[in-house]
Amino acid sequence: MLLDKIQEFNIPLVDTILPFTKIDSLIEFTRGLENAEGFVLALADGHRVKIKADQYVRIHKTIDRIVFDRNIVNLIINEEVDDVIPMLPSVQVERIREFELRFWRAFVSTEDRLAVYRTGCELVYQNDRKRIATEFVPTMEHKTDAQFIFRMLDGHDLRELLLQHIAKNITTNVKWDACAKWLGM
Repeated sequence: MLLDKIQEFNIPLVDTILPFTKIDSLIEFTRGLENAEGFVLALADGHRVKIKADQYVRIHKTIDRIVFDRNIVNLIINEEVDDVIPMLPSVQVERIREFELRFWRAFVSTEDRLAVYRTGCELVYQNDRKRIATEFVPTMEHKTDAQFIFRMLDGHDLRELLLQHIAKNITTNVKWDACAKWLGM
Protein backbone atom coordinates (compact mmCIF):
# COMPACT_ATOMS: atom_id res chain seq x y z
CA MET A 1 0.00 0.00 0.00
CA LEU A 2 2.76 2.48 0.92
CA LEU A 3 4.74 1.58 -2.18
CA ASP A 4 1.63 2.21 -4.30
CA LYS A 5 1.27 5.74 -2.85
CA ILE A 6 4.97 6.41 -3.39
CA GLN A 7 4.61 5.45 -7.04
CA GLU A 8 1.32 7.33 -7.43
CA PHE A 9 2.86 10.60 -6.23
CA ASN A 10 6.21 9.93 -7.92
CA ILE A 11 8.14 10.27 -4.64
CA PRO A 12 11.82 9.48 -5.16
CA LEU A 13 13.27 6.66 -3.12
CA VAL A 14 16.79 6.65 -1.79
CA ASP A 15 19.10 3.91 -2.94
CA THR A 16 20.17 1.22 -0.54
CA ILE A 17 23.43 -0.63 -0.73
CA LEU A 18 24.38 -4.04 0.49
CA PRO A 19 25.75 -4.13 4.01
CA PHE A 20 29.47 -3.58 4.45
CA THR A 21 31.24 -5.82 6.91
CA LYS A 22 33.76 -3.14 7.90
CA ILE A 23 33.09 0.54 8.49
CA ASP A 24 36.44 1.43 6.92
CA SER A 25 35.32 -0.19 3.65
CA LEU A 26 32.08 1.81 3.66
CA ILE A 27 33.92 5.06 4.37
CA GLU A 28 36.47 4.39 1.64
CA PHE A 29 33.70 3.51 -0.83
CA THR A 30 31.68 6.63 0.08
CA ARG A 31 34.61 9.05 -0.04
CA GLY A 32 35.26 8.10 -3.67
CA LEU A 33 31.70 8.68 -4.87
CA GLU A 34 31.10 11.34 -7.52
CA ASN A 35 27.86 13.25 -8.12
CA ALA A 36 26.41 11.86 -4.90
CA GLU A 37 26.10 13.22 -1.38
CA GLY A 38 26.87 10.03 0.49
CA PHE A 39 24.95 7.70 2.75
CA VAL A 40 23.07 7.59 6.01
CA LEU A 41 24.32 4.68 8.04
CA ALA A 42 21.43 3.18 10.04
CA LEU A 43 22.65 1.30 13.10
CA ALA A 44 20.74 -1.48 14.80
CA ASP A 45 20.03 0.70 17.87
CA GLY A 46 18.28 3.31 15.67
CA HIS A 47 21.17 5.75 15.66
CA ARG A 48 21.97 7.24 12.24
CA VAL A 49 25.26 8.67 10.95
CA LYS A 50 25.87 10.58 7.70
CA ILE A 51 28.90 9.65 5.64
CA LYS A 52 29.66 12.20 2.91
CA ALA A 53 31.52 11.83 -0.37
CA ASP A 54 34.74 13.88 -0.65
CA GLN A 55 33.54 15.60 -3.82
CA TYR A 56 30.29 16.66 -2.13
CA VAL A 57 32.18 18.03 0.90
CA ARG A 58 34.60 19.96 -1.35
CA ILE A 59 31.76 21.53 -3.32
CA HIS A 60 29.87 22.60 -0.22
CA LYS A 61 32.95 23.93 1.54
CA THR A 62 33.66 25.96 -1.59
CA ILE A 63 30.11 27.31 -1.64
CA ASP A 64 30.49 28.26 2.02
CA ARG A 65 33.66 30.17 1.11
CA ILE A 66 31.74 32.47 -1.24
CA VAL A 67 28.74 33.32 0.91
CA PHE A 68 30.24 36.70 1.85
CA ASP A 69 31.71 39.20 -0.62
CA ARG A 70 34.84 39.56 1.51
CA ASN A 71 35.57 35.88 0.98
CA ILE A 72 35.27 36.33 -2.78
CA VAL A 73 37.69 39.26 -2.52
CA ASN A 74 40.09 36.99 -0.66
CA LEU A 75 39.94 34.53 -3.55
CA ILE A 76 40.48 37.35 -6.06
CA ILE A 77 43.48 38.98 -4.39
CA ASN A 78 45.10 35.60 -3.74
CA GLU A 79 44.48 34.55 -7.35
CA GLU A 80 42.41 31.50 -6.34
CA VAL A 81 39.17 32.19 -8.24
CA ASP A 82 40.06 29.83 -11.08
CA ASP A 83 40.78 27.08 -8.53
CA VAL A 84 37.24 27.15 -7.10
CA ILE A 85 35.23 27.86 -10.25
CA PRO A 86 35.21 24.23 -11.47
CA MET A 87 33.61 23.11 -8.19
CA LEU A 88 30.68 25.53 -8.30
CA PRO A 89 27.23 25.46 -9.88
CA SER A 90 26.91 27.76 -12.90
CA VAL A 91 24.73 30.30 -11.07
CA GLN A 92 27.49 30.76 -8.49
CA VAL A 93 30.15 31.00 -11.19
CA GLU A 94 28.22 33.80 -12.87
CA ARG A 95 27.84 35.66 -9.57
CA ILE A 96 31.56 35.39 -8.80
CA ARG A 97 32.64 36.45 -12.29
CA GLU A 98 30.35 39.51 -12.17
CA PHE A 99 31.63 40.41 -8.71
CA GLU A 100 35.22 39.95 -9.88
CA LEU A 101 34.65 42.41 -12.74
CA ARG A 102 33.09 44.97 -10.40
CA PHE A 103 35.98 44.53 -7.95
CA TRP A 104 38.69 45.09 -10.57
CA ARG A 105 36.88 48.11 -12.04
CA ALA A 106 36.68 49.67 -8.57
CA PHE A 107 40.29 48.70 -7.84
CA VAL A 108 41.60 50.32 -11.04
CA SER A 109 39.47 53.41 -10.47
CA THR A 110 40.89 53.78 -6.95
CA GLU A 111 44.40 53.13 -8.23
CA ASP A 112 43.94 55.84 -10.89
CA ARG A 113 42.57 58.32 -8.33
CA LEU A 114 45.55 57.77 -6.02
CA ALA A 115 48.06 58.00 -8.88
CA VAL A 116 46.56 61.36 -9.90
CA TYR A 117 46.83 62.55 -6.29
CA ARG A 118 50.46 61.45 -6.19
CA THR A 119 51.27 63.30 -9.41
CA GLY A 120 49.43 66.39 -8.16
CA CYS A 121 51.44 66.36 -4.94
CA GLU A 122 54.62 66.31 -6.96
CA LEU A 123 53.56 69.09 -9.33
CA VAL A 124 51.79 71.41 -6.90
CA TYR A 125 53.59 70.77 -3.61
CA GLN A 126 56.98 69.51 -4.87
CA ASN A 127 56.47 66.49 -2.57
CA ASP A 128 56.66 68.72 0.52
CA ARG A 129 55.06 66.47 3.15
CA LYS A 130 54.11 69.31 5.48
CA ARG A 131 52.29 71.23 2.73
CA ILE A 132 50.61 68.06 1.49
CA ALA A 133 49.43 67.29 5.04
CA THR A 134 48.23 70.80 5.84
CA GLU A 135 46.96 72.00 2.47
CA PHE A 136 45.97 68.95 0.40
CA VAL A 137 44.88 66.22 2.81
CA PRO A 138 42.10 68.35 4.39
CA THR A 139 40.51 68.72 0.94
CA MET A 140 40.40 64.98 0.24
CA GLU A 141 37.04 63.23 0.13
CA HIS A 142 38.54 60.00 1.49
CA LYS A 143 40.99 60.59 4.33
CA THR A 144 42.19 56.99 3.88
CA ASP A 145 43.82 58.15 0.64
CA ALA A 146 46.39 60.20 2.57
CA GLN A 147 48.24 57.14 3.85
CA PHE A 148 48.73 55.97 0.27
CA ILE A 149 50.13 59.30 -0.86
CA PHE A 150 52.70 59.40 1.93
CA ARG A 151 53.67 55.75 1.42
CA MET A 152 54.10 56.38 -2.33
CA LEU A 153 56.34 59.33 -1.44
CA ASP A 154 58.46 56.78 0.44
CA GLY A 155 58.79 54.73 -2.75
CA HIS A 156 56.18 52.04 -2.12
CA ASP A 157 54.34 50.46 -5.05
CA LEU A 158 50.72 51.62 -5.21
CA ARG A 159 49.26 48.32 -6.40
CA GLU A 160 50.96 46.42 -3.58
CA LEU A 161 49.76 49.01 -1.06
CA LEU A 162 46.19 48.64 -2.29
CA LEU A 163 46.30 44.84 -2.17
CA GLN A 164 47.73 44.94 1.37
CA HIS A 165 45.08 47.41 2.48
CA ILE A 166 42.30 45.27 1.05
CA ALA A 167 43.74 42.12 2.62
CA LYS A 168 43.71 43.83 6.03
CA ASN A 169 40.09 44.80 5.53
CA ILE A 170 38.52 41.47 4.61
CA THR A 171 38.76 39.98 8.10
CA THR A 172 35.20 41.01 9.01
CA ASN A 173 32.12 42.01 7.07
CA VAL A 174 32.06 45.43 8.76
CA LYS A 175 35.65 46.16 7.69
CA TRP A 176 34.99 44.92 4.18
CA ASP A 177 31.83 47.02 3.84
CA ALA A 178 33.82 50.17 4.72
CA CYS A 179 36.63 49.19 2.35
CA ALA A 180 34.18 48.41 -0.47
CA LYS A 181 32.57 51.82 0.01
CA TRP A 182 36.04 53.46 -0.11
CA LEU A 183 36.79 51.55 -3.33
CA GLY A 184 33.50 52.72 -4.81
CA MET A 185 31.86 49.33 -5.09
